Amino acid sequence: MRYDTTQNPLYRQWAAERTGVEDFGPCATIAFFNDDLELQAVVIYSHVFEKNCEISIASQSPKWCSKLVLKIAFSIPFMQYGLNRLTATIRESNKKSISLVERLGFRRVGELEEFYESGESAILFGLTKKQCKWIKNEV
Repeated sequence: MRYDTTQNPLYRQWAAERTGVEDFGPCATIAFFNDDLELQAVVIYSHVFEKNCEISIASQSPKWCSKLVLKIAFSIPFMQYGLNRLTATIRESNKKSISLVERLGFRRVGELEEFYESGESAILFGLTKKQCKWIKNEV
């Protein structure tokens, strides 16, 4: 798996098409490619405030999610940016994303009732640097 941190605007567009988020606002991206250089996933770090940022993940298939990729994806905000916490906001109906973030170690920390225009709630998940199992040897 290869990755790119050059902030190519096409990565944001690709992620927007898969997540339905039209504008991530000011953000940083990391794009992951398979050995054939096909884009497999984009991780977006946005809405930085104090020592927290929002994390969004868009993917082509589950094959992108290896231990090495996760180490890279979590090392950037926690080690390179010096953040202490990541927050994920997920539609309550998006069971696949909820399952993914829970397997990654995120904990459910709240609910924003009627958050979306449709009336659907958003579920908030958080992961602190201390809880992150993907960078344990780095801390």
